[in-house]
Amino acid sequence: LYGRGDFERIDYRLIEERGQRGIEFVASEKPWGPNFLQFGVGLSSDMQGDSSFGLRIGHKRTWLNMLGAQWVNEVNLGTVTSYATEFYQPLGLTQTWFASAYGSIGTAPLDFFSSGSKVAEYEVLTERVGVDLGYAFGTWGELRVGPQFIHQRAHPTVALPGFPVSTTDAWGAALLARADTQDNAFFP
Repeated sequence: LYGRGDFERIDYRLIEERGQRGIEFVASEKPWGPNFLQFGVGLSSDMQGDSSFGLRIGHKRTWLNMLGAQWVNEVNLGTVTSYATEFYQPLGLTQTWFASAYGSIGTAPLDFFSSGSKVAEYEVLTERVGVDLGYAFGTWGELRVGPQFIHQRAHPTVALPGFPVSTTDAWGAALLARADTQDNAFFP
């Protein structure tokens, strides 16, 4: 329970009632939330002239209903600009099975090379929507599957005349397996 991050403290005590022994758990809710904000900055360089930067703002709204639904939003500004949102709905009190609806839109640069020389720079717009059904393995992982639609449009920003604009639409099933056993906020 404590590992989920919803409580500030969880204590217990041994009790005895009518000749029966048991454990009573006392959970203290966090005095902050259920809205949480995260901020981040990223800078990178290849020491050969290409560098990138990014500012990240994340918002998480927890416990939207009694089953523990969450709404997560993320905005990235910089070399890669994007917005992503996800509504995560547990399907029972154990919170092992869940459903998720998500969407994102973003732009990112893409360089094209010929014989080791950069010949064009493109900007790629990617839009993605999907719905998943999944299973959570405690706090360390999940498995999810569902239909997904992706639209991409790439257009040249720096190129000789004649470089084409490319558009791609794709429907399909997405399968995602995720594992993270680093249960430490200071070493994610």
